[in-house]
Amino acid sequence: NTLLSVGSQWFEGSKWTPSTDGATTDAEGWSYAVDFDSQQGSSKKELLHFVRWRRLARSATLSAARLAPSSSSYQSSLTLCSHCDVEELARVASSLLPALTSATLKASPRSRPEPS
Repeated sequence: NTLLSVGSQWFEGSKWTPSTDGATTDAEGWSYAVDFDSQQGSSKKELLHFVRWRRLARSATLSAARLAPSSSSYQSSLTLCSHCDVEELARVASSLLPALTSATLKASPRSRPEPS
């Protein structure tokens, strides 16, 4: 299982697929090199290439609801600080995070799954 960053969740139905960039991977996403310490792989297997690897990718989304502080222990730790307003933090989170999510999706449309 792969860990996601806080607030992220997998798109429903998304699957792991090989990541291919064309320059350093073959059609199936494999990169070849002399050893795993190599800085960059090659898209073509050659005589002295003894190792191969590939990167798998899966689409995820950032959810503002999952980022909002909801646990009582988190909120009580914030109330110990006189400089933090928990209600204001929740208000900012509920308005800022959807905007960041939208901006991220617009900046990288290839990360969104195709509609079924």
